[in-house]
Amino acid sequence: MSAADIVHPRSEDTTELNSWARLVAQTYITWYTGFFAFNAGGLGYVGVITKAGEKPPHYFVMLFMIFNLLGVCSSSAVAVYGVTVHRKLNVSPERLSPFPLGLWLSVTAICIVSLVVMAVIWWGLPK
Repeated sequence: MSAADIVHPRSEDTTELNSWARLVAQTYITWYTGFFAFNAGGLGYVGVITKAGEKPPHYFVMLFMIFNLLGVCSSSAVAVYGVTVHRKLNVSPERLSPFPLGLWLSVTAICIVSLVVMAVIWWGLPK
Protein backbone atom coordinates (compact mmCIF):
# COMPACT_ATOMS: atom_id res chain seq x y z
CA MET A 1 0.00 0.00 0.00
CA SER A 2 1.40 3.34 -1.00
CA ALA A 3 0.88 6.77 0.54
CA ALA A 4 -1.46 7.62 -2.34
CA ASP A 5 -3.70 4.69 -1.37
CA ILE A 6 -3.98 6.03 2.17
CA VAL A 7 -4.95 9.52 1.05
CA HIS A 8 -7.22 8.37 -1.80
CA PRO A 9 -8.30 4.75 -1.34
CA ARG A 10 -8.76 2.71 -4.46
CA SER A 11 -12.30 2.16 -5.63
CA GLU A 12 -12.05 -1.58 -4.79
CA ASP A 13 -11.30 -0.70 -1.17
CA THR A 14 -14.22 1.72 -1.06
CA THR A 15 -16.57 -0.84 -2.58
CA GLU A 16 -15.45 -3.50 -0.12
CA LEU A 17 -15.86 -1.15 2.85
CA ASN A 18 -19.36 -0.20 1.66
CA SER A 19 -20.21 -3.89 1.31
CA TRP A 20 -19.05 -4.64 4.85
CA ALA A 21 -20.97 -1.66 6.21
CA ARG A 22 -24.12 -2.83 4.43
CA LEU A 23 -23.66 -6.34 5.84
CA VAL A 24 -23.19 -4.97 9.36
CA ALA A 25 -26.33 -2.84 9.00
CA GLN A 26 -28.42 -5.75 7.71
CA THR A 27 -27.17 -8.08 10.43
CA TYR A 28 -27.77 -5.46 13.12
CA ILE A 29 -31.35 -4.73 12.02
CA THR A 30 -32.10 -8.47 11.82
CA TRP A 31 -30.64 -9.03 15.29
CA TYR A 32 -32.51 -6.06 16.74
CA THR A 33 -35.85 -7.17 15.26
CA GLY A 34 -35.46 -10.67 16.70
CA PHE A 35 -34.26 -9.33 20.03
CA PHE A 36 -37.18 -6.91 20.32
CA ALA A 37 -39.64 -9.73 19.50
CA PHE A 38 -37.93 -11.91 22.13
CA ASN A 39 -38.39 -9.09 24.67
CA ALA A 40 -42.06 -8.70 23.75
CA GLY A 41 -42.57 -12.45 24.11
CA GLY A 42 -40.90 -12.39 27.52
CA LEU A 43 -43.08 -9.49 28.64
CA GLY A 44 -46.14 -11.36 27.38
CA TYR A 45 -45.12 -14.41 29.41
CA VAL A 46 -44.64 -12.25 32.50
CA GLY A 47 -48.05 -10.65 31.88
CA VAL A 48 -49.73 -14.06 31.81
CA ILE A 49 -47.95 -15.13 35.01
CA THR A 50 -48.76 -11.87 36.79
CA LYS A 51 -52.40 -12.08 35.77
CA ALA A 52 -52.53 -15.55 37.32
CA GLY A 53 -51.40 -14.00 40.62
CA GLU A 54 -47.80 -15.21 40.57
CA LYS A 55 -44.62 -13.19 40.51
CA PRO A 56 -42.22 -13.81 37.63
CA PRO A 57 -38.98 -15.57 38.58
CA HIS A 58 -36.37 -13.06 39.72
CA TYR A 59 -33.66 -14.57 37.53
CA PHE A 60 -35.93 -14.27 34.47
CA VAL A 61 -36.41 -10.53 34.98
CA MET A 62 -32.72 -9.95 35.73
CA LEU A 63 -31.67 -11.96 32.68
CA PHE A 64 -33.77 -9.79 30.37
CA MET A 65 -32.47 -6.61 32.00
CA ILE A 66 -28.89 -7.75 31.47
CA PHE A 67 -29.65 -8.75 27.87
CA ASN A 68 -31.09 -5.29 27.18
CA LEU A 69 -28.10 -3.52 28.70
CA LEU A 70 -25.73 -5.69 26.66
CA GLY A 71 -27.84 -4.81 23.62
CA VAL A 72 -27.23 -1.12 24.39
CA CYS A 73 -23.48 -1.80 24.46
CA SER A 74 -23.52 -3.69 21.14
CA SER A 75 -25.72 -1.01 19.54
CA SER A 76 -23.22 1.62 20.66
CA ALA A 77 -20.43 -0.41 19.06
CA VAL A 78 -22.40 -0.55 15.80
CA ALA A 79 -22.86 3.25 15.91
CA VAL A 80 -19.11 3.75 16.43
CA TYR A 81 -18.40 1.39 13.53
CA GLY A 82 -20.64 3.55 11.33
CA VAL A 83 -18.71 6.69 12.27
CA THR A 84 -15.43 4.90 11.54
CA VAL A 85 -16.62 3.76 8.11
CA HIS A 86 -17.86 7.25 7.28
CA ARG A 87 -14.50 8.78 8.22
CA LYS A 88 -12.60 6.26 6.11
CA LEU A 89 -14.80 6.91 3.09
CA ASN A 90 -14.91 10.70 3.48
CA VAL A 91 -11.25 11.29 2.67
CA SER A 92 -11.42 14.64 0.90
CA PRO A 93 -13.85 17.51 0.28
CA GLU A 94 -14.08 16.67 -3.41
CA ARG A 95 -14.86 13.01 -2.73
CA LEU A 96 -17.65 12.71 -0.18
CA SER A 97 -18.74 9.45 1.35
CA PRO A 98 -21.79 7.66 -0.08
CA PHE A 99 -22.29 6.19 3.38
CA PRO A 100 -25.49 7.54 5.05
CA LEU A 101 -24.06 8.42 8.46
CA GLY A 102 -27.11 10.40 9.60
CA LEU A 103 -29.41 7.47 8.90
CA TRP A 104 -27.01 5.02 10.54
CA LEU A 105 -26.78 7.09 13.72
CA SER A 106 -30.54 7.77 13.80
CA VAL A 107 -31.40 4.08 13.55
CA THR A 108 -28.89 3.02 16.20
CA ALA A 109 -30.02 5.85 18.52
CA ILE A 110 -33.65 4.75 18.21
CA CYS A 111 -32.63 1.17 18.93
CA ILE A 112 -30.56 2.21 21.96
CA VAL A 113 -33.40 4.30 23.39
CA SER A 114 -35.90 1.48 22.91
CA LEU A 115 -33.56 -1.02 24.59
CA VAL A 116 -33.10 1.33 27.56
CA VAL A 117 -36.89 1.75 27.79
CA MET A 118 -37.30 -2.03 27.66
CA ALA A 119 -34.72 -2.44 30.45
CA VAL A 120 -36.61 0.12 32.56
CA ILE A 121 -39.86 -1.78 31.95
CA TRP A 122 -38.19 -4.99 33.09
CA TRP A 123 -36.79 -3.17 36.14
CA GLY A 124 -40.29 -1.97 37.10
CA LEU A 125 -41.79 -5.47 37.10
CA PRO A 126 -42.60 -7.05 40.43
CA LYS A 127 -39.73 -9.14 41.70
